[in-house]
Amino acid sequence: MPLERFYKLPEARRAELLRIALDEFSEKGIEGASLNAILAKAGLSKGAYYYYFVDKEDLFAAAAEDLYDRLEAQLPPLMPQSPVSAEDFWPSVEQTFSAWLVAASRFPELLGAFRQLSLQLRASPRLAPMLLRRQEEQFRSAIQLGRKLGCVRTDLPVDLLVSLVMASDSVLDQSLVTSRKTLSEAILRKHARLVFDTYQRLLRP
Repeated sequence: MPLERFYKLPEARRAELLRIALDEFSEKGIEGASLNAILAKAGLSKGAYYYYFVDKEDLFAAAAEDLYDRLEAQLPPLMPQSPVSAEDFWPSVEQTFSAWLVAASRFPELLGAFRQLSLQLRASPRLAPMLLRRQEEQFRSAIQLGRKLGCVRTDLPVDLLVSLVMASDSVLDQSLVTSRKTLSEAILRKHARLVFDTYQRLLRP
């Protein structure tokens, strides 16, 4: 991640640099992206760059984090929020998850970049924890709520259930983004049903 002094830059300047970096990373990937091209477009010298970042992966991580923040700000909560009744828990999970995917389809540029960056993040031992941390918080919250309501199994530790759900989610998501060039609302709804069914099979008592 960027050095702390990066966040002391004016907000507009930070946003401009991250937008330029995101365009480059989304198009060419982290390996193919040219740091020199990014800096030239942003009007930033290499000396100034290394004042704010350690290396190119730091900039990639900052651009990805900014993208996720902007995408999430446009979308409903990914997992149900309490209070939810036992009767409503699983329908709520399905409804909110499907709504999140469909809402995401309304922002094709952000979603396209999200897909590209997610695959790269998952493949990087250094950067993957940034993506996994966000997912883990969401899944843990939903599983703990489901347990309180008697809707989620108690024969396995919460940490193991979180790991199982995250692993299945990763495999299903990777299958979706590598097999589809475009993500229509119909495709996303079908994917949401598949993911929801998998969650239920793993988590129901």
